[in-house]
Amino acid sequence: MADLAYMNGRRKYQRPQGVLLANNPGTIITEGGQKFYVPLGNEVGSDVYQASLESGTFDDANEFIILSDDNRKELDFTPERIEKRERMINGRMRSYHIADKISLSVAWDMLPSRSFSRPPAFVSETGKPASSIVTQGYNSGMRKAPLDPEKQYTDKPPIMEKEYTPKEYDTTYVQYFPEETVWAPVGGQVPVTAAYGDGSTTYYFSENSFKAGQIVSIANMLSTGESLDVEYATIAIAKPDYFTISSKAVGSSTTLIGYAQLQEKVVIPRGEILKSGDKVTSIDKIIELPPIKSVVAGTGVTRLVEPTSMGTDPDGNPTTHFSQQYTSDGGAGGVEILDWYKRNTGSFWVYLAYDNYSNFSKTDAGYTNLQKYNEVIEVFFSDFSHSVVKRGGSNYDFWNISFSLEEA
Repeated sequence: MADLAYMNGRRKYQRPQGVLLANNPGTIITEGGQKFYVPLGNEVGSDVYQASLESGTFDDANEFIILSDDNRKELDFTPERIEKRERMINGRMRSYHIADKISLSVAWDMLPSRSFSRPPAFVSETGKPASSIVTQGYNSGMRKAPLDPEKQYTDKPPIMEKEYTPKEYDTTYVQYFPEETVWAPVGGQVPVTAAYGDGSTTYYFSENSFKAGQIVSIANMLSTGESLDVEYATIAIAKPDYFTISSKAVGSSTTLIGYAQLQEKVVIPRGEILKSGDKVTSIDKIIELPPIKSVVAGTGVTRLVEPTSMGTDPDGNPTTHFSQQYTSDGGAGGVEILDWYKRNTGSFWVYLAYDNYSNFSKTDAGYTNLQKYNEVIEVFFSDFSHSVVKRGGSNYDFWNISFSLEEA
């Protein structure tokens, strides 16, 4: 089930993506004196959602998708005032007002047809793609250890070359990995309710179990001054209700709730996965590894993972991911939007994140809700179209896609 930590983790920037579609009106969660709209159920593509598909227990009673802001055009609102107006015998106009309804049109140009190369399996506790967690393991296969140049092999029998024949589980994804040390997240995200920096120390107020010396990254802290977001910082002081880092930043956070994520280094072993037809010799050390599978959080369901290498950590080393992200914010691509259209023939709800503070109040408190979904409307599809503009070679296509929604 989605919660505030999940929703915070699913946004890349200080504000959430502009449009979210759900088949339920959601609920209101109160945290830090603030109220937030949060949809019920699980996001399409999340770990629990994927596990239910694989286990045959899929139930779409409560689900939602977050649409990408990549190349999105304006949110085009058209209001409709439903009323009956007529002139009285004295010539004055009289109106019988029934309701105000809106129509909303949204369009994208050159939107990737998919948001990830494989199911992202967004982690229920954090909202981050499971594909970005280094510690989930590697694929099955046979690895050929590199030869040691210091050793002499002249006293051994003649080197015999033969072809390697893979076992059944070796037919999955094949990739070579040199030994490397990478950063990986540890545990779940911890909410940070407030922060301020005085030019030498930044204080983050959060219920935590951190320890001094641990490495932490902090995100989504909107500041009145310099940015209070940091990556891979060392904790100087750790208390149950706050922690500090050394920083030259000066500023104070607004009411937006951020999060902290501990990080640690993980050593990836060296080796080469062999595939059918590769040449091996009598002096090559062949190490057999069992199939490695990732576990879907909270379900016990396992699946094979596909490693790829992308990105760098603070030390300049490549970080390892198991799925390539194609939309910059991880929001839904063209196929996901089309699938939602096909599966929702009746009404559903659209969550909108744009500056409309009067939905909360016209007092000072109402002005602090910019970083939220501030409107939830029950709607029907009134129009939908898409076109495939460019076809990719091996990753994704570019789509133009548009739809119109009419309030129920």
